[in-house]
Amino acid sequence: MSESKCDKARLKLIYGPAGSGKTHLVAQRFVEAALKGEGVLLLVPSAAQERKMTQQIFSSGLNHIAATRSLPGARIMTFVELAEAILKTARKEVRLISPLSKIFLLRQIVNELEAQGDLT
Repeated sequence: MSESKCDKARLKLIYGPAGSGKTHLVAQRFVEAALKGEGVLLLVPSAAQERKMTQQIFSSGLNHIAATRSLPGARIMTFVELAEAILKTARKEVRLISPLSKIFLLRQIVNELEAQGDLT
């Protein structure tokens, strides 16, 4: 398992093969940050992953948190939930794009990151 971080934004990317302890590490770091009173947002790709992370956080290994079932300032959200929250806050009406347009936009972003040397 490896960890990469971007100090400016305080973002961390944790990656590794299946069974390497990524979920446990993320849950542990999430709880540590929340207990320090830091605002912490954990983004997950799906509702199923959101349930899995919530279960991991409140599992037997983190019983002191399970007793309170509350971490003020801590949120677990899917990417879609985050996008919806941003749009709701901005009060902007949006137009959905087609799957083909999504692919085009993602390819454009990847190409730009590669050109800048930010993607290897």
